[in-house]
Amino acid sequence: MKCYFCGTYKKIGKDKLDRGICSFSIPELGILHRAVVDDKKKDEILLDFSSLILLFEFVILNPLFFKNVSFLDLKGSNVKVFRYLNSEKNIPIKVVPFKNTSVAFCLELRKMGIESHFIKVSKSKNLAFLGVDTLKIDKGLMLFLARTQMETKK
Repeated sequence: MKCYFCGTYKKIGKDKLDRGICSFSIPELGILHRAVVDDKKKDEILLDFSSLILLFEFVILNPLFFKNVSFLDLKGSNVKVFRYLNSEKNIPIKVVPFKNTSVAFCLELRKMGIESHFIKVSKSKNLAFLGVDTLKIDKGLMLFLARTQMETKK
């Protein structure tokens, strides 16, 4: 099953502040998920890893959607994500927890009988990225998302 993930920044709202967008797509299931994050660090590699981790969480929390799936083609556009996942050397300290979480999720998927294959695709072919450039999110929606997130934590 093909899955796409992407993290990027976009100026959003009337104040035109850069906001992080974490996105993943599972076209076969008709799923396109986007989350706005208020990330002051402006580090796209961390957003990409966050998008991948959101995708992993979705798969693990919804096993019925994936009961007949034996592999996931995880397609992303940031070559550094793949480089860091396949290496033990020269990984920035800030990336280590994201890499470790991703590897742990891969092992969890394997226990479910699902193998993970990482594939680099260009942004123009990344279905999680498509449409982000035209995404319009106003401040009212951002407040709604923040309230919803706070309510789900209770």
